[in-house]
Amino acid sequence: MEIFVWCSPHTPLEVQKNQLLAGGNSEILYLKDLNSELFDSLCNIADNERELSSVAVELIDWFRQNSLKWMVQPAGSQPFQVLLGMNLLLERQLGNSNIELVYSHSEKVSVDKHNPDGSVTKISEFNHVKFMSI
Repeated sequence: MEIFVWCSPHTPLEVQKNQLLAGGNSEILYLKDLNSELFDSLCNIADNERELSSVAVELIDWFRQNSLKWMVQPAGSQPFQVLLGMNLLLERQLGNSNIELVYSHSEKVSVDKHNPDGSVTKISEFNHVKFMSI
């Protein structure tokens, strides 16, 4: 069974759930339910490299200890994402990890909303296209 661990504070869209579960023998679990302390660390990420790296290593270790492979939409700042990716790459090179980062790829669509007063409001919508595994 493939277990996808959703690591974002945002609830997945139905189209995202359906795509993750399309393989048939799969399940989506939520980090916030499995390890709320670690989830809170991701959502309230630190602002210095040492702590960012520490949380990245903790997340990777937790996945490895629980024999989990699919880390979906991890929360955290862009600097955290870089350190998470660097730490995962190092783990892979050492042969210590098969964890896959899974991110949603969306397309931005601009929609013109015509208001009753004749003005136009531009609205950006982000439509899920696919998941990408890194």
